[in-house]
Amino acid sequence: MERIAHTSRDYIEAARAKGENSRQMKQAHLSRLAKEANGFERVGQLGIVGPVMLRLKYEGISRNILQEDPLERGAYPFYDLQTHMGQCFLLEKYQSEAKITQFEGTRVTYDFIRFEAYPAIQKEDEYRLNIDMIENCQEESFQAIQRKEDWYLFNMLDVALAKLAAAGTPHEIDVTGGLLPQNLYDASIFSIDMWVKTANIVVCHPSAVRKYFYTWDLYTVGVARKDKLVDGTPVTTFGDFKIFESQMCPTNVMYVLPDPEYLGVMPILYSLDVVENPKPEKFQKGWVMDEMINMIILNPNGVARINLLDTEADPKTQNSTEAKLTSFSVTADDVTYGGTISESAKTVAVSLPHGTAVTALPVTFGISAGARAYVGTKVQVSGTTTDDFTSPVAFKVTAEDGKTTETYTVTVSVAAA
Repeated sequence: MERIAHTSRDYIEAARAKGENSRQMKQAHLSRLAKEANGFERVGQLGIVGPVMLRLKYEGISRNILQEDPLERGAYPFYDLQTHMGQCFLLEKYQSEAKITQFEGTRVTYDFIRFEAYPAIQKEDEYRLNIDMIENCQEESFQAIQRKEDWYLFNMLDVALAKLAAAGTPHEIDVTGGLLPQNLYDASIFSIDMWVKTANIVVCHPSAVRKYFYTWDLYTVGVARKDKLVDGTPVTTFGDFKIFESQMCPTNVMYVLPDPEYLGVMPILYSLDVVENPKPEKFQKGWVMDEMINMIILNPNGVARINLLDTEADPKTQNSTEAKLTSFSVTADDVTYGGTISESAKTVAVSLPHGTAVTALPVTFGISAGARAYVGTKVQVSGTTTDDFTSPVAFKVTAEDGKTTETYTVTVSVAAA
């Protein structure tokens, strides 16, 4: 007899199609179970169609913020930019010819970054548990990759803002005492120039949405919007602003951005790929899930940030000021070499065998919770980023508050012959 495998989704759809039983039907069914041997032990098995979820599903936002650009295999990774956004022809009044105005172009090259996950489940769990372990395991891993994408996106936005500040044109405003609608419009003004028509996307942490957008008074948002909030309508817009939430966004900032085509691109060499990777000798079922992408902010002029400096913030929810490097190692020839960290001197020493090349070593590190790491303006992703250690490298750690920093000097020495 042929057996057909069903996922949790199949049972859910079947239950929805059947409809909800009446109260009398439920009571009659329980009465029948009470008369059977071990009847009530089966009650806990009847309604379970998936694992009990202890946290909400993570929804990535990177593909809503940047414009996706799928590439063919072997494509040379670059973008040619024109500084006047294609406005290079000017028709002079009272003249019969089109004159070409001066413009400049530049070529931006990039490399791809691999995001990966290695989900695995124990073989016995697939048989002894009445839940779909495989489906849940793969879904959790996919969400982990989405979280890593969004973490990288916010790092790139901060790098763009740092470059603007270094050029003397900061796109930031500080807000104390609570956010007001006027602050959103003030931040969007930074982006309204010849590059960007308007900035109408707000990205923030879910707690910031509930702290500000849900609590504005009647005089600020009007009766109609307050009625929607009371009715339970989720806040996804305000005026002409579209609001995106991400748990990877720092709780004390909001980003105000233009539409994706005016901000940047997300080149994708290949999207999420799933390959089986079982380990029968360990009684495991496993998979390798990976993608090759990059994220490029081609127009930093379109980025603005609101720093929420609440004077009466709850200490439990304030962002940490700790910026420590807790562990550091490099990988060479498939071997990992740990570094010795001196917290007082802010140095890291790594020793490698004779003949080891140090121009592109993958780094793995641990830093304070919520902190970010940089080498120059290059965002560091533990286990992914490679750095050139021909000379000592300044490894900067920025705390969760976005302001406190510590710089560690990393020296990689190769043993003499």
